[in-house]
Amino acid sequence: MKKMVICIMTIVLCLLSIPNYASEASEKPSFEELFKQSMAKLQNDSTPDRLFKCMAELRRIHTMYPENWIVFYSISLFEIQQSFQNLSGNNEVLLDDAKKNIDQLKQMKNADNSEIYTLEGYYYYALIAQNPGSNGAIYYKNVFESYQKGLKYNPENPRALLLLLIFKISMARFTGKEEENICGQLAEIDKLFKKELDETTLKPSWGESILKSMMADNCTK
Repeated sequence: MKKMVICIMTIVLCLLSIPNYASEASEKPSFEELFKQSMAKLQNDSTPDRLFKCMAELRRIHTMYPENWIVFYSISLFEIQQSFQNLSGNNEVLLDDAKKNIDQLKQMKNADNSEIYTLEGYYYYALIAQNPGSNGAIYYKNVFESYQKGLKYNPENPRALLLLLIFKISMARFTGKEEENICGQLAEIDKLFKKELDETTLKPSWGESILKSMMADNCTK
């Protein structure tokens, strides 16, 4: 009799616990909500370690939603951007992790290949920026090849077009030449960024502030 009572109590407790688990599951925020919250925090944060804080938060989100490629993409992007903000520092660990994330992205079937190869080109450009004298000759082909791959998957990717143009301008200055029709190229890229405003899917959308800065530097009379 005692064993039967214990058994019945155990079943009752299990049944009572079901609504609690269902409630917790229903209250769990979606990946999109968490990701957008992190991006909003980043936009409103002006502290020097803002990128590191966002990367730490994205890694926590990844433990909850490991299948979303945009997390690896964003962490890698922020690591590359951080390396540009501190060119005199030792960025080897940051950039090594960025490349590891890019390689993981290439294995994810739902990832956007155009964005991945564009990011890879940006990574190689960051390596050159660390030491232009020695790394320029080593990695400049990788930059071009990665951007071209990105454009092969999506010829209208504004980030691929913008970063390729930036690199071509840098190379032209290095060789003493001049890139032609910079303003015209920037204007066309601007149109592609504007098209993205109507898109609501969770995907990369950065780069417009870089474009505006370039237009201000190159297209004002």
